[in-house]
Amino acid sequence: MRKAKLYRVLAGMCDARRTCEDRLARDVSNVLAAQWAIDHGIAARALTREYMPSGGGFDDGTTLMPDASTGELLVFHVSFHHMDDNGSYDGWTSHEVKVKASLAAEIDVSISGENRNEIKDHISECFQEALRTEIDVPRRV
Repeated sequence: MRKAKLYRVLAGMCDARRTCEDRLARDVSNVLAAQWAIDHGIAARALTREYMPSGGGFDDGTTLMPDASTGELLVFHVSFHHMDDNGSYDGWTSHEVKVKASLAAEIDVSISGENRNEIKDHISECFQEALRTEIDVPRRV
């Protein structure tokens, strides 16, 4: 089985899903395109659950936004559960994480939302590490 970085596999799945949906839009009877679009979406969500940040403040896990993602852009939603100085939970921040291809650094990560407790740096580090993980490429991709 060949290996590739997670961001490449997810981008490939999102691109393939869009291609299948485009074919389906041109021919609504294309059952194979419909099934492949579903399969690519399921596989991308499974990889997101397995490899992307979850727990350790990312208590709701990470969600891939398939309708906003393409072969050139991955869009994720994540909420972070903050703690106060006493170790008690004291609220959430919600973030959209956009990942684009970068010629200089492989990927460029941008994060929306409040930067409470400088959380955006932490989110960026976690996403960079997860997305650069080498994984076995699923056979159907």
